[in-house]
Amino acid sequence: KKRFSVTISVGVASHQQKESLQKLIQRADEKMYQAKDSGRNKVCVASVDKSKIEQEITSKEKVVSA
Repeated sequence: KKRFSVTISVGVASHQQKESLQKLIQRADEKMYQAKDSGRNKVCVASVDKSKIEQEITSKEKVVSA
């Protein structure tokens, strides 16, 4: 029998209202690499500045309505 050691690095991001799927995956991916850089068997969770997202959405809505 051979024994194998397995480690895991996880990036977690929760979907925010009106956030694109691409942005969600990007945030989770960034946290995964942060977890990898922090060492083995780590989980990093993305926090969201809701005011920043709301500002981005408002800016996009202004461009669309122009």
